[in-house]
This record gives sequence, C-alpha cells and structure tokens, in this order.
Amino acid sequence: MTTLRRRTTQLAWIAVILGAGIIVAGELAGWGWARLVSAALASAGGITLGATFGLSRPGKERLRSRLARWSLPMASILAAVMVLPALAALGLSTLGAAMQLGDGRAPAMSLAGLALAFTMLAATLAVTVVALRAIREARTLAAPRGDDRAEGERA
Repeated sequence: MTTLRRRTTQLAWIAVILGAGIIVAGELAGWGWARLVSAALASAGGITLGATFGLSRPGKERLRSRLARWSLPMASILAAVMVLPALAALGLSTLGAAMQLGDGRAPAMSLAGLALAFTMLAATLAVTVVALRAIREARTLAAPRGDDRAEGERA
C-alpha cells in the first residue's frame, strides 16, 4: 500500500469516527449544526473508504465487470425505490385534498400541495427515465467490441 493510499485510509477512518462522535455529542448537547457536519464527515469518510478498498483490492477487474453486468438491474431497483416517496406524497396529498373537498372546503394551499405532488412525481419519473437510459447507453458504449451480448443489446 502506498503512502498516499495509507494516509487517505487513515484520514477516512478519522472522518467516520469523528462524524459518529459529533452525532452523539450533538444529540446530547442539542447542537443543531452537528447533524450537517457529522453527516458530511461520516459520508465523506465512508465514500473514501469504499473507493479506496474497492478499487485497490486484487481482482478489481472481476468486480468492475460484475458491476457493469449488474448496473442496469441495480439502477432499475434503485430508481423504483427513489420513486416511492414521490408516490407517497402524491397519494397523501390526494387523500388530504379529497378529505377537505368532502367537508365542503378546499383551501388553495391544499390544491397547491396536490399540484406540487403531481409535479414532484413527474419530475422524479422524468429523471429516472433519463438516468436509466444514460446507464443503458454507457453500458453499451463501454462493452468490448467482440462481445456478442453487447452487440445484441445495441440492436
């Protein structure tokens, strides 16, 4: 392991541990700013550790090919999970608007919330479609020329 990689790993561990410590201290002391700082530290440290360990281990070519092979199914599952909050917001705002309309009152804010939920769902679905198309295109372009499976995907 090179000196740079060793130092990077040490700093990443320090960031994760410090982030967890700030979370605990912030909750005990009631510091509101601690959530943002600790989340940033823990996330940066975790991402750095994952990248360092994931890309420096022997057999990384097998891992990369496996990730490339599973990228579209994983992205599809993650996209479905990411759409769920938008669907929940739409469902709950529709329910809220229907309940207020049933009582004979429909405040403008309730209808605005319903419109916002529809907009959020449309934007989430559009971004999901664009992301899945980009992943599929990147997979097709990154495939080796002699790969029969890649040629079948292009057709």
